[in-house]
Formats: sequence, structure tokens, C-alpha cells
Amino acid sequence: EPLFWGAAIAFDEKLKSDILSRRAVSMLGGHRALDTVSDDLARFAEQGNGDFLSEMIYLELKLRLPELLLMRIDKVTMAHSIETRVPFLDHHLVEFAAGIPSRYKVVGRTGKHILKKALEPVLPHDILYAQKRGFGAPIREWFRTGLADQLEEHFFSSPLARRELFDEAAVRRLVDEHARAKKDWSFQLWTLLNLGLWYERWIG
Repeated sequence: EPLFWGAAIAFDEKLKSDILSRRAVSMLGGHRALDTVSDDLARFAEQGNGDFLSEMIYLELKLRLPELLLMRIDKVTMAHSIETRVPFLDHHLVEFAAGIPSRYKVVGRTGKHILKKALEPVLPHDILYAQKRGFGAPIREWFRTGLADQLEEHFFSSPLARRELFDEAAVRRLVDEHARAKKDWSFQLWTLLNLGLWYERWIG
């Protein structure tokens, strides 16, 4: 399948089919995550621009930016009475940037090439070209210590579990493999824990 979700994907179609119950798979009726964005992909294709980078940027603007990144920053800042502005999302700037050929946006392995070149007279080189660092939490270690107990309470023994949407044995295999450091399933386990907590709070 074509890549459309960047580094944010937690469960590919194979892993989904492994951890979902037969009942849940039947309810989905063959629906894939890709089907969710197929209309957006088709709209982009109609524009006649077959450039992969432009397609990825378009999908990020349509999906991940409003549904995840902006939603998250809005909730966190408003909860603490902080006003946040997103100057790079001025629609004139977005329209201008979208029209710039991709060969100017990424040069070699350097992303945001134009922005960095423009800011070279303003910012020190070591800051401007430092390796990108996110705001990640140490969930890999947490799930090998006390957070696994939270998963037991808020996923395996939660109201969500009573819906029988997941194959409990398959999910427990992920927990076991992660605990033994056989494989890093922290992102997937974190997603399931949050799903269980969300279901408890708003539905169950």
C-alpha cells in the first residue's frame, strides 16, 4: 500500500488483523486505513501533480495536522490559559509554499531547506542544523516497569475488553515480547492503553 501516514502509524493492516478478534475483523468488512484517505488521494491525483513529496504534504495538511498536532496543542495550551499562534499556517504562506517545487524543499537529506537557508543570518548554525528532537516520553522503559500494570487495569480488564473487539492472547504476546525486550511494541501498547482509558472515560 502507498505510504500516507508518515511515522505516526501504530498498526499496519497485518498487525491489525493479528490483534483484532474475528468478530471485529468481520465488522470491518475488509475496510483498510487506506480507504479513509482514498478520496483525498484521488482529489490530489486529479490535480495532475504526481510528485510524492507534494502528495505527502497535502495529506499531512488534510489529516495529521488538524486531527493530531493542532488539536493536541490547542487542548494543552487552552487548558492552561496560554494563547498559541501558528504563523506558518497563514493561508497565504501555505499557498505560496505549496507552489514551490519539491527540489527546493528537500536537498540531500535536509528537510525545510528553504527555511533553514533563509534563517542562516539569524540563527547559529549548530541550532539551525541540529538533529530534530521530539517531545517523546520514555514509554519503552515504562512498559517494562510499572505501566504494564496500567495496561492490565485499563485495557485487559476494562469496559472496552467486554466488547470482545481484540484477541486478548495476541495482545498479551505483544506485552510479553516487549517485557522480554524481544521487540519494541511500546508505541502500540501506548495506543491501546490510551484507547482503553478513552473508552472508560467517554463510553464505558
